[in-house]
Amino acid sequence: MGLSTGSPLILVRIPRMEGNGMMLKRVAMNGFRSVERAVLEDCGTFNVLIGKNNAGKSNALSAIASFFEGIAEGRVVSEEPAIGSEIDFFDKNVEKPIQIVMTFSLTLAERDVLIRDIVSEAPQVRHAIDGISPTLDMTITWMVTSRPKRFGYVSRIEITAAGSGDASAGESEQPIFVVTNEAAIELFEHASRSSRVTAELTALDRVARDLPEQWRHFTRESTTDRLPMRYFLDAVLRSERLNPTRTPELYSSIEKIFEESSNQDDVSVSLDSHRACCGLGLLAPWKRKPARPTRPT
Repeated sequence: MGLSTGSPLILVRIPRMEGNGMMLKRVAMNGFRSVERAVLEDCGTFNVLIGKNNAGKSNALSAIASFFEGIAEGRVVSEEPAIGSEIDFFDKNVEKPIQIVMTFSLTLAERDVLIRDIVSEAPQVRHAIDGISPTLDMTITWMVTSRPKRFGYVSRIEITAAGSGDASAGESEQPIFVVTNEAAIELFEHASRSSRVTAELTALDRVARDLPEQWRHFTRESTTDRLPMRYFLDAVLRSERLNPTRTPELYSSIEKIFEESSNQDDVSVSLDSHRACCGLGLLAPWKRKPARPTRPT
């Protein structure tokens, strides 16, 4: 995406979606920074945004960039979206989510793949799919909320016949993916826990990996020369973006392992055991069936 800011004119080159032929056709923004509601129609590969300074041109670009970052790698939930601070909400009203809606044109090959996947997931809609238009648009709605914490999520995906109208206004009758607010919060909570446990497992791996080199520092006969173990643990946890003060259980567990072990082998065995317990903890929340995104029939 090429741009030139700080002037009444912004030139924007919008690439195709990486790896396929989908082209961005339309952008709608609601409640983002200075933009209460705005729509960019008929987007192409090269676009010119014209307006006065502080009219919202740069905000439009930020919205587009944040959208693509938020859905990167097929993510439904984004735990740390690029936007979502108080100043990112229109009039700083954090109670009203930011909504960014984008419409893409699908190539015939992409249309066929999409239909095949839908029929594979929901065979009962096969006959309804048979009469679908050969030229389709896909509309994706991405939301950013601050409740209970800041996160972004895909709330809706719709398909419409090309040029049939504004899907973001709710006119489409072919939603293929819907996530309610309640489901989004539960998905966010599971994603956050998964990320934290994964980071803790990585930290445990690093402790075990660096143990041979660091062990001698913890076992020196002279207590004045002995390196406090907390320095080593702090460095490991912070390298995995884990704040020791926010992960007291992990910190205390590793400290206890070192204190109760008489040699390096005992530490390694205890770390492996603790790692296995952490891995089981990652699966525990899923014993209760979580709220799921709904697929309209």
